[in-house]
Amino acid sequence: VSCDLVSAPQDIFQGRIGPVKVNGKDWKSSRGLTCRAIEASVDTCQIDMGRILSDQKLVLTKPAEGKCMIAFTAHDFGNFIVHPRLEKAKLKASRAAGSHSSQMPSTESSSPSLIDFRQENVAIDPKDGTVTFYASCAGTLCKCVLQRTGNTEGRKSFVDVTILESSSKDQLTASRLSEVFTDFFQRNCL
Repeated sequence: VSCDLVSAPQDIFQGRIGPVKVNGKDWKSSRGLTCRAIEASVDTCQIDMGRILSDQKLVLTKPAEGKCMIAFTAHDFGNFIVHPRLEKAKLKASRAAGSHSSQMPSTESSSPSLIDFRQENVAIDPKDGTVTFYASCAGTLCKCVLQRTGNTEGRKSFVDVTILESSSKDQLTASRLSEVFTDFFQRNCL
């Protein structure tokens, strides 16, 4: 990973940096996130100089806004959808899925949410611009195909869902699961 930044010396000591551009290839975090390539740029950011000096860690004091591009392999996407940082978003999407059911079905997942993304069997088709992955939601196993819509107003992506099997009496429909998964990726990823 490389980082290019511009800042006046007096700004650096006050934690003001920018512009900043970060590039990396074959990146891996200590928590198992991976990506084939990453590019991020911000005009300005605020960093905690004390933490840099004491802990040798780069800590932002307020969120930086900018642009980012991440290129995933199928393996990388699998790592991403099962990362613990997505748990809160999965819980919120689970509530949305369950709100259209007569009861909240139980699941045998280790996750407290009703959504359980599967890390294995992810496939990326660059020709069609799709990512195929598998998930279960409230006892319903699904094949999911994520694709960009090209829609510049509103929805940027869509998840087409095919139900493979269901062990729940209160079965969710493919169209409802498609809405839930599309909303999940719209709000959290794309």
